[in-house]
Amino acid sequence: MSLKQVRALMALATVCALPERMNRAISHASLYATSDEVSVARIACLLNYIRQPVAEGELVVERRRGELPEVEGELCEVVMTEAKIESSRASHHVDFANRRLHVGRVIASATQEEVLFSIRPDLFGAMIGCEPMAEDEAIVVRGAARYNDYRGYLRTFRYAGSYQNHHREDEPPAIVAIDAVVVDEYAAQFSQEALVRDLRKAYVGVSGATSVSTGGWGTGAFGGDPILKWVQQWIAASLGGVERLEYSCYGNPSLYGRLTRLGSRVKNIPVSRLWKIACEFQKQQQTTEDGGMAPYLSGRMGDLESRATSTPETPFETYLGAQLPD
Repeated sequence: MSLKQVRALMALATVCALPERMNRAISHASLYATSDEVSVARIACLLNYIRQPVAEGELVVERRRGELPEVEGELCEVVMTEAKIESSRASHHVDFANRRLHVGRVIASATQEEVLFSIRPDLFGAMIGCEPMAEDEAIVVRGAARYNDYRGYLRTFRYAGSYQNHHREDEPPAIVAIDAVVVDEYAAQFSQEALVRDLRKAYVGVSGATSVSTGGWGTGAFGGDPILKWVQQWIAASLGGVERLEYSCYGNPSLYGRLTRLGSRVKNIPVSRLWKIACEFQKQQQTTEDGGMAPYLSGRMGDLESRATSTPETPFETYLGAQLPD
């Protein structure tokens, strides 16, 4: 649909004037009933967007499905960064999505996906008529410019005015929405089914991109091992022909340092070897009484905000390091 149509729909959604199905998906009405600061910030983002001049162009929503190719070849370039994902000039930015885009409704929350939609509100247009993603599916959205700046995350998310550089985005990055496995038990994410599922999901999403900006997809609320998700995204980007993968460790200097050191050791091994290490990890864990998971699990007991800035060494990280050349 045109960006003018998206803007009109969002303006109507602001005053709950859409048909019920549309209104249920993109209305911000639930935020009006509370003085919660995150709600106020998200409403401010919407109102600032509505008052801006409407851009020409279209919002293009592409649903993709596919199968994994042979897991072989060389790893693409990866660059760890302490900048935010959205600060990158990469051609594609990853949305750490739910099966239903933006959980199918607007609530007083500010996860990575929800922040992304608040700073690029045209993305709400993709929620209209989008069914939940299948296990082998990704959604790529093009044409959503950035209008808002912000600070904070989760409970500290705040509106910080208009994004001053949005007129310089000759072409907004494509937004790659992919949902990850939800991890209830640490070992479950290393089953062959789960490993293949998320590798395929990431591959389908980023395949054909020139450059990709991403970060801790599948971690945080999803519960995934941050080193495994880094490995899976690096392999997926390599298989998909991506030239450069930018990996954000924003707000987590410890993880940035550890991934930088690991990356310098991993970069020269074949894709097939890195994938084999991931696949063999579960067997190794089964040879120890508690799977070597106790230190990591004890470190996961804090809330999301503390885990976002302090990630303990994981069992897979230790195993990966032991398998690599010095």
